[in-house]
Amino acid sequence: MHRPACAEEVGLVNYDLNRAAKEVTALQQAPVQVAILHDSSAMIYEGLAYDDCSKKAYMALGFCGVKIGYVTERQLEAGIVPTVPVLIVPNAIHISDAAFTTLQKYQGQLIMVGNDLLANNEYDKPRSQHLNAKTIAYNRSITEKDLWQVFLEKLPEWQIAPQVKLLDAENKPVWGIETKEVQVGGGILVNACNYLNRPVTLKCVLNGKKVSAKDVLTGEMVSGSLSLKPLEIKLIKIID
Repeated sequence: MHRPACAEEVGLVNYDLNRAAKEVTALQQAPVQVAILHDSSAMIYEGLAYDDCSKKAYMALGFCGVKIGYVTERQLEAGIVPTVPVLIVPNAIHISDAAFTTLQKYQGQLIMVGNDLLANNEYDKPRSQHLNAKTIAYNRSITEKDLWQVFLEKLPEWQIAPQVKLLDAENKPVWGIETKEVQVGGGILVNACNYLNRPVTLKCVLNGKKVSAKDVLTGEMVSGSLSLKPLEIKLIKIID
C-alpha cells in the first residue's frame, strides 16, 4: 500500500473481475484439453533432457490456444486414469511400474515427444511392454516455436483445435499470442494476451470467416482488427 500506482491497478483489476465474473469463471472452469505428464522418475533419470522438453511443450501448447493441465506420476500410481483427450509425454524414458500399469488403461490420445519413451521403470530396468502412442520427433536443438508449429498442425487431428483463430494479415497464426476460449452465454469467449515485445494486429476468424467481437471489459466493439500491445490482455466475445 506504499505504492499508490500498484494499489490503483489492483483495484482496477478487482473491478474488472467483478464485472466479468461469469466470463472469468467460465474460463477457469473450462475442462483441460491436453495434459503434460509430470514424471518424477524421469526428472531423476533424464534430468534436463526431460525438463527442457516439458517446459518447451508447455509454452508451445499455450500459444496453440488450448487449455493445459498436468497428470502426475503419483496420480497414476494411485490408480487415477486420466480423462483428458490428449496426454503429452515429454521425453520421459523412465516411469514407475505402477504408473505404467494405470497408463495402459488410458483411452485418450497418447503423444510421445521423443523416441523410446517410458521404456524403463523406476529402478532403471527395461520393460518389454509398450503403449499405443503417436510419436513426435524431439531433440535438444528443437525450440518452443518448432514444437508450436508441429502442435498447430496436429490439433485438428487430435480434435482439440480452437474454433476461433487470431491470424495476421497473411492469415497465419502468430507465435507469442496466448489464447483460451470457452462457450459462455450463447457465444464464444476468447481471452488473448500478447507475450511479444512488440505490438500486434490480428483478425478474428471463425469457420474461415472474419468476425466481429465485443470487448467484455470495455464494452467496445472490435469490428476490424484486434490490436494488442506487449503484455496487453483482451477478453472478447465473438459476434458471428
